[in-house]
Amino acid sequence: NTHFDWKYAPPQWKSLRAVRVLFCLLIITACLAGAASAAGFSGGDGSSGSPYLISSESDLQQLATEVNSGTYADSTYFKLTQDIVLANEWTPIGTSAYPFKSTFDGAGNTISGLLIKQTGDSNLYLGLFGQSNGGTIKNLNVAGKIEGTSSLNIYAGGLVGDIIGGQIENCSSNV
Repeated sequence: NTHFDWKYAPPQWKSLRAVRVLFCLLIITACLAGAASAAGFSGGDGSSGSPYLISSESDLQQLATEVNSGTYADSTYFKLTQDIVLANEWTPIGTSAYPFKSTFDGAGNTISGLLIKQTGDSNLYLGLFGQSNGGTIKNLNVAGKIEGTSSLNIYAGGLVGDIIGGQIENCSSNV
């Protein structure tokens, strides 16, 4: 087993090593930029000036998955860019363990085709948003259907099943 000592390498080898290091850094940077873009939904950075943009059912599902796993802080902003017709049964955004605490601006758009069918032996929080605690939901219209059975409590609403604090502004529901 031989060890190569770079201090005795010819100068052209040292410059080749520098090129390799720069190439590796470039690849790492490109990978990180791709990951940041994926986390950014259809755009935005989650700030009030550049909210994460929600433009598809996939983006909305990503929001539900990430909120329900405790990903977002109180100061995260989301904006719906167009009407969305949901084609799949819906999992509400926000749970009792991880309620929605951010700001969602529907921008006057409608989410239709909402279908929630849940049963359980615990409290159920059913709506586009299951539970919100201190969050703001505004300028949003929702249409669809909710069905739930539980041996305990069911908190249901087209827009949000249960809200603790927070605000709902300029919204409508046909659920």
